[in-house]
Amino acid sequence: SIAPSSMVSVGSTLYVTDSYHRSIWTVENGTAELLAGQTEPVDQWGQPLGGYRDGSFDQALFSEPWAIVPYLDGFLVSDAGSHTLRYLNLEQQQVYTAAGTGEAGYENGLGIEAAFDSPTGLAVGADGTVYIADTGNHVIRAMDTEGNVTTYAGSSEGSALGNSRKTIRFSSPTGLCYADGVLYVADSGNHRIVALQEDEVDLVAGAALSGEWDDQGAYWNDEAEQAC
Repeated sequence: SIAPSSMVSVGSTLYVTDSYHRSIWTVENGTAELLAGQTEPVDQWGQPLGGYRDGSFDQALFSEPWAIVPYLDGFLVSDAGSHTLRYLNLEQQQVYTAAGTGEAGYENGLGIEAAFDSPTGLAVGADGTVYIADTGNHVIRAMDTEGNVTTYAGSSEGSALGNSRKTIRFSSPTGLCYADGVLYVADSGNHRIVALQEDEVDLVAGAALSGEWDDQGAYWNDEAEQAC
């Protein structure tokens, strides 16, 4: 059985990342098939060992595939366990490292010159930019279609909402969603949802570290629309 961590639908096919089985699946007409990664050998608890290896779909290894989004002519997968972004080229049936060194770090740069610490959530902007929840570094990164990685928002762990992308502080951000020009961030460690648009920052919902409390101690921005 599949233990999905993220999925994306393209036509009638659902592409699913499975962190537990360290693999990528397709689901079509109710039937799941292994697309990339290996589900054997397993450890003493029955979980596939996985790893970090590029190559053909049937030879590639993933450590902790988390999120998946369309990218170029295939898909981009955040492999949190190997601190990389992996590219699945559907035409070539090959897995490549799109960005990351394979070790935890924090560096901007082109492709494998960049470094992440446990990247999780992914979202794609209107211009093809991929936004990455760099969970271990407590920031949001951005990668353009040329593979250049920069820091989009945040700088260090904290809870300050700030008044710009550079002054906001995140704590272990995970899920991302891009809709109508707005990037929504699940700021997990701060128990809130934040909206980023250009250089504006808004608290959408969650813990009121700044804002108005309701009877349950939660905050909700009535002007926010349900976008994701």
